Amino acid sequence: MNREIYATDGEYTLCPITKEDIKYYYPDAYSMIDDEDLPYMSNILWKRLMTEGNRVYLIFDDNSEYCGSIELQHPDDDTPEIGIDLLKNKRNKGIATKVVKLLARKAYEEKAVEYYLIRIHSKNSHSRHVFEKMGAVLIGDECTFYDRFISSLKDEGESELLEYIQKRFDNSSDGEKSVVYRYKLTPDIFNK
Repeated sequence: MNREIYATDGEYTLCPITKEDIKYYYPDAYSMIDDEDLPYMSNILWKRLMTEGNRVYLIFDDNSEYCGSIELQHPDDDTPEIGIDLLKNKRNKGIATKVVKLLARKAYEEKAVEYYLIRIHSKNSHSRHVFEKMGAVLIGDECTFYDRFISSLKDEGESELLEYIQKRFDNSSDGEKSVVYRYKLTPDIFNK
């Protein structure tokens, strides 16, 4: 593998994302971009990703096959956040547990933290199970990004845009109010 390696356990390798990898990180957005707009939009997506200050790593298995991405948000905080997104065909194989521990261990070597924050959408019961099994402890919940965005549109009196977005994207028709659960994952996971 001709990439910079951030961390590896021999089974999985975390490599810092490069500008050429942006298509992996934003696959849905990337698939909608016309070929002639690709360089321009790639620059915008890359700039957005880099200005957020997060550390993003691509996950590769021991066959150099791409498995997904993992990131450390707010790495200088005492409670940085870990986020992970695996390809559908790589889920339910124990990868998440291994690479979260790999990232957390390496990041902790660079800066000790109180705990790692994990946010999981209430409809993602599988991720909740995975992180709870790792020892993550529920510390609260919060509104989803969608709900916060809708609320800000209401506050700003953006009724046309609000109506358009709610018609096109509102997925709360199942009657269940969505929230994001916040978990804390303490550094002792390295020893489990």
